[in-house]
Order: sequence, then structure tokens, then C-alpha cells
Amino acid sequence: MPLNEEEQRILEEIESQFYEEEVAQTSEEPLLYSSRAALTIPTAFLVAGILVVLVFFTSHLLVALAGFVVMVIAATFLVQGLRVRTKLQWKGVQGGSDTKANGFGTWPR
Repeated sequence: MPLNEEEQRILEEIESQFYEEEVAQTSEEPLLYSSRAALTIPTAFLVAGILVVLVFFTSHLLVALAGFVVMVIAATFLVQGLRVRTKLQWKGVQGGSDTKANGFGTWPR
């Protein structure tokens, strides 16, 4: 059964409001941690900090301490990035093949 003009107008208004809400909702989400580089850089600093600690632990204790500080900061950024990334995937913001059609995301790879 086709819609009359009034019903068609109401349907178009609802669709436009839904679209505006969807755009506003997705633009509010931080996409800082959605890229692969946002997780690769802290991982590289974490590995570098571990290497500095292992190399300089016996000879230069202050350099090893600086490496430990870099390692802790990098681990903090890495954990925070994984938490935000997982939260965004479960909300379905990531898109693509990482999220299921029902809105529930999959575990990050």
C-alpha cells in the first residue's frame, strides 16, 4: 500500500532527523586511537624502553631508570589506546569488517 503525501513527508522528516543524530553521535566519538599507528608507536617506545633498561641496567643506572620511565609511559598509552579502541569497536564506530551487522564489535586484532 503506497503512502500518501503527508505520510511520505513525515517519513522523510524522521529519516533526516535520524541521519542528523547519527552524524552528530559518530562525530562526538574520539577516533584518535582508531588508527594502527596509534598502537604501533607506543609499542615501539615500550620495546625501546625495555631494551634501554636491559642494556644499561648494570653500567648506567640513571639511563636505565629513564628507559624504565619511557617504558611505563608507553605502556600506559598502549593500554589506554586498546581500551578506547575496544570501546569504539563495541559501539560500532570503527566500521568496516571489524564490526558485525548487529552493532556488536569483535575483539581488536
